[in-house]
Amino acid sequence: MRATLLACLLLVTLLGCVSQDLLRFTVLSTALVPEPSEEGLIRGTETARGESTHQSVLLFFTWGSWSPQAATNAAIGSIPGAVALVDGQIWSESANFLIYTRDRVIVEGTPLIDPRRVAKPVADVGSIENCPAVRHALDPPVPIERVSPNYPLEAIGSQVEGRVLVEYSVQRDGRTTDVSVVAYEPVDAFNRTSILAVERWRFCPIPDGQPDYPNPRRVAIPFGVR
Repeated sequence: MRATLLACLLLVTLLGCVSQDLLRFTVLSTALVPEPSEEGLIRGTETARGESTHQSVLLFFTWGSWSPQAATNAAIGSIPGAVALVDGQIWSESANFLIYTRDRVIVEGTPLIDPRRVAKPVADVGSIENCPAVRHALDPPVPIERVSPNYPLEAIGSQVEGRVLVEYSVQRDGRTTDVSVVAYEPVDAFNRTSILAVERWRFCPIPDGQPDYPNPRRVAIPFGVR
């Protein structure tokens, strides 16, 4: 009887899940965000959520990371045109199952959206001859060709799926520059191939006398197993 009781106590110790509130915020971003009244930012109508997870087995085999910054970037990146979160919260969850441990930080809030960064879906025009002759100041770049990224060979064995949020700028000649990864999930295996693909993208050049493209821009690139 005593042995059974001790075994039950040990099992309760080894199995558990704990949630803890870390912060409630008014405005949260990993970048410098202007005042909404100055830049015409608007509140989104849906809640943005992002998370960052660190997992381990026997404390020796670990993957992922517990990062509030990565969770914030993931939440902001989940909404097109979002630059910050308002009126939200950050909390953590820890779960233990025998030799397995998972620690997760979650960020939720209302997205603050810059309308200039919201890119409307548009098909590639295929050649410079099909580019529009005139554009307005806030018109998004018109793509000539957007190369799809390759699924990385090192990820084929694990058959993992994910998404990468890439930020980039478009120069007057239509070439991309300042390409970088803003957020990714669940692992960084797709970051490099995403950057290489976006660096090869080409957009319609801007005719002389017309305004520059609104930069920077963001695009979410999904990766799936076929």
